[in-house]
Amino acid sequence: FVCYEHPNNLGFSMNSEPGVLCNNTGDHLSMEIVSSLAVLLVIIPYLCMTSYATVTYRSAMENASTSGRHLHMFRFLFFRYHPHAYWYGSLTLLRSSLICL
Repeated sequence: FVCYEHPNNLGFSMNSEPGVLCNNTGDHLSMEIVSSLAVLLVIIPYLCMTSYATVTYRSAMENASTSGRHLHMFRFLFFRYHPHAYWYGSLTLLRSSLICL
């Protein structure tokens, strides 16, 4: 959604798609709506879920009945790091998400 100004001051176009004008109408507006919905419906809930898993990690590990299930569900967050550094997975996911935006 990075736009540049035309040399003759006739408007703005997207750097990635010069045929799409940045004027909040038509194609540009629909791309903004779809990307906003994607952020609200996919990225934010995913980051909330992984943050919740990280916050509840210690209490889940203390409870023998839920520790196996918790580790199995969220192993993608915890298996790469030492148990004392369990929060590194969420930090890495947040960093990666911010780089993409």
